[in-house]
Amino acid sequence: MLDKRTLLLLTVAILILLGILMSLSASLVLPTASGVERSYARFKWHLSYITIGVVLGMIAARINPNFWRIALKPLLGITLLLLIYVLIAPPIGGVHRWIKLGPLHFQPSRLASFTLVLYIANYIERKKSTLCEFKRGTLPLLFVVGIILVLILREPSYGLLTVMSVTVLLLFILGGVPLRHIGCGMAVAIPLAVFQFLRTPYAVDRLKQYLKSPPAQIMNAVAGISSGGIWGKGIGGGEIKLSRIPAAHTDCVFAVIGEEMGLLGTVLVLTMFTVFYMLVLRIASEQAELFNQLLITGLGTLIYLEAMLHVAINLGFIPTTGLMLPFVSMGGSANVLFLIGVGIIWRLSQPES
Repeated sequence: MLDKRTLLLLTVAILILLGILMSLSASLVLPTASGVERSYARFKWHLSYITIGVVLGMIAARINPNFWRIALKPLLGITLLLLIYVLIAPPIGGVHRWIKLGPLHFQPSRLASFTLVLYIANYIERKKSTLCEFKRGTLPLLFVVGIILVLILREPSYGLLTVMSVTVLLLFILGGVPLRHIGCGMAVAIPLAVFQFLRTPYAVDRLKQYLKSPPAQIMNAVAGISSGGIWGKGIGGGEIKLSRIPAAHTDCVFAVIGEEMGLLGTVLVLTMFTVFYMLVLRIASEQAELFNQLLITGLGTLIYLEAMLHVAINLGFIPTTGLMLPFVSMGGSANVLFLIGVGIIWRLSQPES
């Protein structure tokens, strides 16, 4: 019988292989000036990022966990600088989410989610005895977390902000931050988020449209999943990716899976992510150090929650927010950081760690 560490890697490997297959299927029909040749280039781009992620994940799996405590301060500084820079850099697609590095795009908010989990785990472990004191314990934590979340709110990136906020809330509760202190933070954060949301016309229009009648993208995604039946139409045989949904290779890859692999494909995806998260929680519960417990839980929650929100969007349960399906969608820097996170979890799952 497979042990939990092997099973963890197996679930991720299955999702990666599924992502390679479906990204190829979805990307070959991207409307481009040079046709299929450029679409293949897009697929190779995805494969390159996955390869980089796997290599860095393997390196992370061999690093002593104490390294992340030492690296936290410079990593936090770099993250804040990148989050500020992306706000003053020229927008891409009308928003300030990406930094262009030649032909590549890097999303600082992805690094911020990783850094934030690391910071919270380290801070709560060090300040556990003073968390009950607001000024000395919780206030500095809320201040740093608040700065990072506000910078992401300014981009804006509401989908990722939701994933990060829920993860932060979970870590606060598990770490023993007093509920009254959490309430104080939410009393400031929620009105601020609502105010910023109301100042973002496209986001408000998207919500109004969803409440009135789900947009064509969601309806077509749901229709595609339904048309797949039990067995699906076969890899490459889907139709919705041709023109009925944008970003079939990223935001709507679950719909492509549903149409081409049917109910079996969608159940496979949901099963793999659920098994992955259950293993993460089990590994976290076995850790002797609070830092390890929170770090593992936080990294696993970022991955699982984004996956579930991606699925919910494709099923029409919530408005579109541009979230990917981890390991499966073409995600660039996001997939790299997710795989580094898996490497850290695997390293911490070793009995000697």
